[in-house]
Amino acid sequence: MKQLLIFILIVGKVFQIEGQENNSTITVSSLTKQLNGLRIADTDSLKEVLNLKFKTDFLYFLENETFGKRSFDSLITVGKIWSDDELVGIFSWNIEQENHTQKYFAFVLKKNERTGKILITELIDISTQENIKPKEVLNADEWYGALYYDIIDVKKGNKTYYTLLGWDGGYINSNIKLLDVLTFSGNDPKLGAPIFKLTDKVAKRVFYEHSERSYMSLKYDTDRRLIIFDHLSPETPNLVGFYDYYVPDLSYDGFKWEKDKWVIKEDILALNGKSQRVNVATPNADGSYDINTKESKWENPTTNSSGDFSHKSAKPTDENGKEIKTKDNGKKKRGNASDKDPNATYSQKDFEKGGKKLRRK
Repeated sequence: MKQLLIFILIVGKVFQIEGQENNSTITVSSLTKQLNGLRIADTDSLKEVLNLKFKTDFLYFLENETFGKRSFDSLITVGKIWSDDELVGIFSWNIEQENHTQKYFAFVLKKNERTGKILITELIDISTQENIKPKEVLNADEWYGALYYDIIDVKKGNKTYYTLLGWDGGYINSNIKLLDVLTFSGNDPKLGAPIFKLTDKVAKRVFYEHSERSYMSLKYDTDRRLIIFDHLSPETPNLVGFYDYYVPDLSYDGFKWEKDKWVIKEDILALNGKSQRVNVATPNADGSYDINTKESKWENPTTNSSGDFSHKSAKPTDENGKEIKTKDNGKKKRGNASDKDPNATYSQKDFEKGGKKLRRK
């Protein structure tokens, strides 16, 4: 971690020496222009160069600005969240690659409450590898990359746990909503903590993977102090574990902060309210880019282009297109759902399996 912080400081100092006369021109407007150029770059190598320049300038700008909820409205493709105690800020953004994989980047800002000094740490995304969804506490240089769109302060003893709500769109045919938690060990950021109490275990972070064609809502209701989210079910019972086919089933679950943990609450009443949004930048073939806003909108996976709702469920097949026969996995279903019921739903336990983070290729 010390090496990472030294590297970040060195990058800032090198730029200060080489481009000192230009530092005064680094503004939100100039950073926006850099982002626009980065978004329309047509090769991964060019994106890498432009993103390195943007990161360096952005870091310098953050280091030399007054800490607080400044106006970054024009940086629409950079996620900006601030803790309620105003001691933590996170800036995160994505870069889509030529093969449609996603790379994520982020800076964590931590204000020393006593001295007012600001520590800035870069999070390093290593999740482009085919690795298991991590269950352990992670350091800043082994981050599970995501775009963060909300942060919730909770106290456990004298320590603050910053619960993070995030989005990851880098899978082959599915997306992920996740709950993670940021803490600090001295000045070092740590990701993950055993504060999510599920039906049969306590987890350090929680993943919800679903069909790319559907939208899953995951948001914090400040009035009820409840994290509310869509309950996911496979389109048909034989697709259990095939998360490309998991969609919201019009029921809702949540997490309530009780006895120093986020405790799962199933089948809660969800009220309509302001949806959380994530701006995702996607390049076009003509060199332009689109800003796609992920919000409370769901495309019914059972509907074809003509609007016909008659749906024949997709079956898993092998490489030759032959149907793979699957067996009942023995999971206990919620309520009185039968094996033949296409509307059967499943308990929280069915979503707690580990899985590989297979990026689009």
